[in-house]
Amino acid sequence: MREWETFLAKLKEDYGEEVFQKWLHPLTVERFDARNLYLKAEDPFQAKWFEEHIRPRLKR
Repeated sequence: MREWETFLAKLKEDYGEEVFQKWLHPLTVERFDARNLYLKAEDPFQAKWFEEHIRPRLKR
């Protein structure tokens, strides 16, 4: 899962430590396959924040 760790490091750099710890660090990888990464959020607010701020970056 090296790609996910690299992506998280970039997000931490871009958003800063406080945002990273609140919104990104708590995410856990549930599973992945050849084309998809399935994440688990602690609550609906975290999932919504990820959808609005991070998911568009994944589609690039």
